Amino acid sequence: MKKKRKAMLVGISTPIKIKSKKYVLERLYQRAKKNPFVNTDSFEDYLKHLKHQIKVLEGKEVDGGIDEIYDTLKKIGWLREVSIWVFALITANNAIA
Repeated sequence: MKKKRKAMLVGISTPIKIKSKKYVLERLYQRAKKNPFVNTDSFEDYLKHLKHQIKVLEGKEVDGGIDEIYDTLKKIGWLREVSIWVFALITANNAIA
């Protein structure tokens, strides 16, 4: 049985269900389009923006596509994959506290 997982991103309170790496980045793009400080005319522009931000803020060069961007976000700690059960436990503990 495949474990169900969600992606939790720094600065975003609601997790994204992981269907694929591309799906997660597309959901990020949908959220970024609402941000007036991010110039995102297309999904490809957003990927370029992510690559630039990773290079400027973390000093890591990302030359590849979606898989490499996703993996780099995980490595630098901007994105975490968590089990749905762990997420539910964290959410319940925060609601009680």
